[in-house]
Amino acid sequence: MSVELYELPDGWRWEKLQRLVQMKKGKKPSQFDESPTAESLPYIDIEAFEKGIIKRYANANFGVPSDENDVLIVWDGARAGLAGKGMRGLLGSTIAGLSPLDINKDFLRFFLHFNYDEINSNTRGTGIPHINPEIFWSLEVPLPPPAEQHRIVKKIESLFAEARTARAALERAEPLLKKFRQAVLSAAFRGELAERDANDEPASILLERIRNERRAKWENDSRAKGKDSTKAKFVEAEPPNTRELGELPQGWIWTSLGEIFEITLGGTPSRKKPEYWNGNTPWVSSGEVSFTRIKETREKITELGVQNSSAKINQRGTVLLAMIGEGKTRGQSAILEISAANNQNVAAIHCASTPIPSEYVFYWLVSRYAETREGGSGGAQPALNRARVMLIPIPLPPLAEQQRIVERVESLFAQAEQIERAIEIARRRAEKVEQAILARAFRGEL
Repeated sequence: MSVELYELPDGWRWEKLQRLVQMKKGKKPSQFDESPTAESLPYIDIEAFEKGIIKRYANANFGVPSDENDVLIVWDGARAGLAGKGMRGLLGSTIAGLSPLDINKDFLRFFLHFNYDEINSNTRGTGIPHINPEIFWSLEVPLPPPAEQHRIVKKIESLFAEARTARAALERAEPLLKKFRQAVLSAAFRGELAERDANDEPASILLERIRNERRAKWENDSRAKGKDSTKAKFVEAEPPNTRELGELPQGWIWTSLGEIFEITLGGTPSRKKPEYWNGNTPWVSSGEVSFTRIKETREKITELGVQNSSAKINQRGTVLLAMIGEGKTRGQSAILEISAANNQNVAAIHCASTPIPSEYVFYWLVSRYAETREGGSGGAQPALNRARVMLIPIPLPPLAEQQRIVERVESLFAQAEQIERAIEIARRRAEKVEQAILARAFRGEL
């Protein structure tokens, strides 16, 4: 592969890589030792090369030795072309050692780092990729005088150290933003985030009104179904055990999800019936309930699928809570921004049929994710159930204050998202900094 050569500073020259180094290819020794002996050396495999972790040793007579004066490079495998500092030991079968002849070892290492993409994207081999010697040894090196090489290496190392410091600062920002969000939610549900107004209707009156409306709806539904509501009884959900809960601001009250919301479970149409799937009704699986607003789903079911299963179509604004799921899924929540059904591993909290903002319930569930997960039971895959979901406590402020809390939380979260976007832009730029530094270095511009 030909590379367009550019004009070099005075005293520099172009040299092909093959004239500047000697290579020794590693090999796998016939036997290993798990611990070092007087006759053994560390075996430099990929893990030792990348992380400095030595797990095996071998007799020096059974391998290809290397030392700190070499530059190591991955010769075989997906990371072919990756270069690193030399180390004392025996070269692994996928590693090669480059002994500099007429070039500073660190200048060589930085040159290989600069050309990694070209080396790695032009490997050969149908199975395991290998460095293509024809391309590798034909690389043109812009070579300054020895003293200039040394100075450039020091400058590169200094600039790289600054770049690493900047990247480390960006990495520290992400957990800080997570803590910020947690602090916002904690303050919100202590009544410390939004303004309080003594004229707001107390939450106890709001709760009683919701109870009455739910009871009236149940009676109307019973009459519509031809049932005698005087013989049946509306069963109210249990209130939470307030002895285990904290004090609330004046005008607030503890209640439970089951006291104020209808909570239903979903279902999964038979997978053996193709006519139940690929329809027009969005269908949410528990894995899609991940602290988000659901605007679309991976799968959809048909009207027949709804009619012939326990699936129910929930209206927009329903809050979903994952009850069963691997890893982090159980206890995660989401808000429906579309009408959708859900599977049996998800509880649907029907906030939209009450005056309570769906976002208020969603943020409360986000804030108590760890506690909700602990509410599960079972063996290898602990689970929640509808009864446990109904008992989840929730602090109920006056309705107007709920709305102010939601507005304040979303405003602060929006600021955090702006910061995250800025960090991501800075991170992408930081990833390109090293290549930009090396480009300038090999043009004599440092």
